[in-house]
Amino acid sequence: MRDCRYGLYTGALFLPLIVLLKVVFPSTRSDDEYGTTILWIYLATFLYYGTAGFLGARRSGRPRDGIRISALTALVGMTLILATFAAVDNVFLETVSKEVDKIRGFERSHYASMRAYINWSMLEGAVVLPVFAAIGAAFGGVGGVLAPVSRYSVERRRVSLI
Repeated sequence: MRDCRYGLYTGALFLPLIVLLKVVFPSTRSDDEYGTTILWIYLATFLYYGTAGFLGARRSGRPRDGIRISALTALVGMTLILATFAAVDNVFLETVSKEVDKIRGFERSHYASMRAYINWSMLEGAVVLPVFAAIGAAFGGVGGVLAPVSRYSVERRRVSLI
């Protein structure tokens, strides 16, 4: 459970944001208009994976723990985010079905209902989970390599030798 905590923090952060942005303050703009914002969110997420790897490796003193912890962070966090999107899209289908991108996608799809289109889109989107785990592992590896160099790790090892 301890190794998954950073992923749980990610889910806890994004859950209310997803509900707010999709239900309370729904947008009528296309996601294409938020390109720069989405890029910054991805970059911050990848930096978070590296930080999780750094903190995990610093705690244990083993750089490879950064890879494991960051991969778990990405996997748990993205699973929670996808589950939140799936729940919000199904519970608030009437509100979500007014989104521009959902309307365009549904019109081009072969699905009989908006609910079927949204649910199958979520299932197709689940293929990104291993990709995010690999990205998390890569950034966590960098953080894990940097952790033993940090002052805290050096002092901790010196104290444990005494």
